[in-house]
Formats: sequence, C-alpha cells, structure tokens
Amino acid sequence: MSLQHEEIFTTLAAGFPGAYALSQDQTIRFWNSGAERILGYRSGQLTGRRCYRVANGGITAQCRNSCAVMGRFQEGGMPSVARLDLLSASGERKAMSVIPVVIGGSPEEPPLLVYLLGDDTENGTSIPGAESASGSSNEGDAGGAAPDGPVAVTDGIETRGLTPRELQVLQLVALGWKTGRIADELDLSPHTVLNHVRNFRRRLNAPSKLIAVATAIRLGIICVA
Repeated sequence: MSLQHEEIFTTLAAGFPGAYALSQDQTIRFWNSGAERILGYRSGQLTGRRCYRVANGGITAQCRNSCAVMGRFQEGGMPSVARLDLLSASGERKAMSVIPVVIGGSPEEPPLLVYLLGDDTENGTSIPGAESASGSSNEGDAGGAAPDGPVAVTDGIETRGLTPRELQVLQLVALGWKTGRIADELDLSPHTVLNHVRNFRRRLNAPSKLIAVATAIRLGIICVA
C-alpha cells in the first residue's frame, strides 16, 4: 500500500461516517468503522474480497453487472455522486447517497475508488445531483460541486480562501465530529460552527459537508497524519 493510500485510510478510519475503498478489479481494500455501523459487516469479513462476491449479489444491486460508478472509474474518469442500493449484513437493502472519491495511485499501485456513504442530514440537507448506479440522475445537476477529473491528494496545499477557523472546523467535520462536539472542542457556539460549515461549503462550491470533505481531499486541504 502506498503512503498516500495509508494517509487517506488513516483519515477515514478516524471516524468518518461511512467509507470503503475498491481497487479497479472491484476488490475491497478498506472498510471503516462507520461502514461497519451502517451496513453491519466487519472489515475482516470484506477486505480482500470482490464487492460482487459479498452475500448473494454484491454490496450493491449493480455490483455484478452494470455499475456506472465503477465503470467510470475503470475508464479513468471521475464518477458522479450516486444513489446506491446497498446490502446490509442483515439482508436489508439500504438506499443511500454515495460520494465517490478517486485516490490517485502510482505506477506501482493503481488508484482506488473510495465511497463516502450517507446523506448530509444534520442541517436538513441531502446530497443533490445524485445519480443512480445505472447512470440516471435522481435530483438534477450538482451545480459543479463534484470535482472534474481524477481526485487525488497532493503535496501542495490550496486553501480556496478558507480562514484558519474554517479549516479547523473542516478538519473536524472530516473526522466525523458533530456540531456540538466541534463547538465544545473549539469553545464556540453551535450557531458559529454552523456558520463556518456554511462558509467552507460555499468556498468549496459544495452542496453538502460530505462533498466539501471530498473536495478538500482532492485539493490537499485536509491534513492527514
């Protein structure tokens, strides 16, 4: 595993609410604790397996046949925000919004496709522009918030005009912290935290916190240990 992949997995494992990663041959390379809570599978049950070999038919209903998200990734493109029908360990199918993030690889190690799971519902907003895995849009255009081209973590830092406090809040949001916990940690009111969230979403042209985090990963804004 490359250092870049290790750094991203460290960030996602720290509490990001639901994430897993696939290689181009659909092998599950990473499964975080948030995905365990949402879908009920433990990491050890899935890592190293093809997504379409999980249970009877795959993690999503489209895994084995025509998953548009994976198809775009395999072709070298950037998949759009999607709505996928995910299979839980109990056998229940859960329709969820998914943000695909491509982590650039190296000649020795191909890129990975990371799925960030879940709607951004804390402020009553969902992820717009989500496509079904067959490629049809459910809610219209995402307004350009999903980055164009492959998403990769780079050494350069581009802050897009974010203030130091907005960067602090963004980093804690990326770790899966809720508004109240961030407010306590930074000695701010919840209202002020929400203002910072709105500001960094606007600066990153992101209709949700999850898309803001995905964009920040691409730009190298989020610090990883």
